[in-house]
Amino acid sequence: MKIIIPVCFLFIFMLQLAAFGQTDSLNISWNANTEPDMKDYILYRSVNSGELSNFEEWSIIPHPNTHYVDMVDITPGNEYFYYLVARDLDNNVSPNSAIASQGLPAIAPGVDLGIDSLPTGVTSRVNMTGYVYDPDDPLDSLFVLPGEEKACTVRWMGDYLEITPVPIDYTGAAGFELTVTDPDSFWDRQYINFIFTDTEIVPEESAQELIVAPNPFRPSRGHEMVYFENLPAAASEIQIYSVSGELLYDKPVNGSQTHRWEWPVVNDRNQKLASGLYIYVIKGEGNKKIKSGKLAVIR
Repeated sequence: MKIIIPVCFLFIFMLQLAAFGQTDSLNISWNANTEPDMKDYILYRSVNSGELSNFEEWSIIPHPNTHYVDMVDITPGNEYFYYLVARDLDNNVSPNSAIASQGLPAIAPGVDLGIDSLPTGVTSRVNMTGYVYDPDDPLDSLFVLPGEEKACTVRWMGDYLEITPVPIDYTGAAGFELTVTDPDSFWDRQYINFIFTDTEIVPEESAQELIVAPNPFRPSRGHEMVYFENLPAAASEIQIYSVSGELLYDKPVNGSQTHRWEWPVVNDRNQKLASGLYIYVIKGEGNKKIKSGKLAVIR
């Protein structure tokens, strides 16, 4: 029986991108068999398994073509495996080529992210493990790009997102676009919709109302500090934001030991804040907001 020379190399790369924003097809390419009586190539495919028993005959490609575009059920989050055999005019078949595989990055539907609602007045951190993923690449090798932000700013921090309302005390509908790309330039994209809600914690001991003064802060009138009086015992952190959502000052406090905290109206680099409107946020355990409000600075 005649021995057919096997196909030496099989390649997979991106050919086409769907209009709705994700890789939707794979281009399979291989080295041509050079025998003069070649008839065709038989392509086999398996999804999420490289075991030979899981492959099925997928397509027959006439010789001398050396590529095939797979557009059937190409779904982000899956890994696709292929191998090829060559067949001559007498139906002699070569040994299998080496298996080639490609995983596609995926962004799960927005509801799975757990951010159908976020608290206003704070920067929320959202763990992306299990939400952005790729079957053959680790999370830290993926390029994640937020964009098209509506009523928020979004930053990718390596394995989590930081999401801040704009302005910082905004409540209502918000959203952003998220694109994830793997090292082979395969990608997925989703638009994430959610709402910012004002869900303050009411501390058990709330006999005395929080006082933030002087407000407005006027150095021309001898003001040197802004005093936070009657801090709730649950207070663990105080943050100062610009109205555009930029975090300017962030300091831990211990409301159970002191009910008074003073702030010299500077940022974290000890630079004086300019005239304008700012948002203070008092937070408790678990990054939850206890209280927020506005503070004016007039220099």
